[in-house]
Amino acid sequence: MRFSKQVMLLCAVLGVASCGDDGDSKLTSVPASQQPSRTEQVAAVPVASSNAQNVSSGGKAVYVHYCAGCHDPGPGHPGTMRLEVRLGADGSVLRERQDLAPEYLKIVVRNGFQMMPAFRPTEIADAELEDLAAYVTAKHESKAANAQ
Repeated sequence: MRFSKQVMLLCAVLGVASCGDDGDSKLTSVPASQQPSRTEQVAAVPVASSNAQNVSSGGKAVYVHYCAGCHDPGPGHPGTMRLEVRLGADGSVLRERQDLAPEYLKIVVRNGFQMMPAFRPTEIADAELEDLAAYVTAKHESKAANAQ
């Protein structure tokens, strides 16, 4: 029994060793210094047009990448549906809410809330979170300014 385990281990080691580069490979790796940052990758995500003014496109890209699937308007968005149960139809669409402060939004994103998971700084960096909070609250901040 011990002999067969050693043979299997030897076969596994030889199999892994044979997967090495034979020198004829055409694949090359890109140096880390030339790879785009995660913020650049997220900002490159195509997004629909918006009427939000003076808001960084990074915040919009973060919203589209991480939030829109759950919080956009319409059926099939679990975050919107859950908020409708809790707050009614007027409070269900995140981008249309009048009562969100950027600080509150950042706390909920970092810590989660009820069904919503928390997003660590390795998922949404602090600078991206700032941009996201500004983007989500910008639309209704401009509405409030126009109402005064």
